[in-house]
Amino acid sequence: MDKAPLFGPFRRDQRAQFDEIKWLFEAVNDESNPQTLIDVGAHLGNVFKSFAEADWEVHAIEPYPPHFEALSLRCDNQVNVHLHKVAIGDSNGTT
Repeated sequence: MDKAPLFGPFRRDQRAQFDEIKWLFEAVNDESNPQTLIDVGAHLGNVFKSFAEADWEVHAIEPYPPHFEALSLRCDNQVNVHLHKVAIGDSNGTT
């Protein structure tokens, strides 16, 4: 089976998609040397999931309480995933 081309142009009816998370993981993952990933705005953990499963040390930053709680439940037994309920920005303050 031929792989679909990476670059277009694509017609709308082709419903072309590119999984940038998978591409990034495959580009940087070295199974013999897991690293550390910092996911700022971790949301529900979809970006860091592959890295955590590959035994990377993951620091997930998520300030939004409902998303943080969902992450807490999803990552409860993963010792290499560290959740941080904080916001990161270029100035101090509250909203």
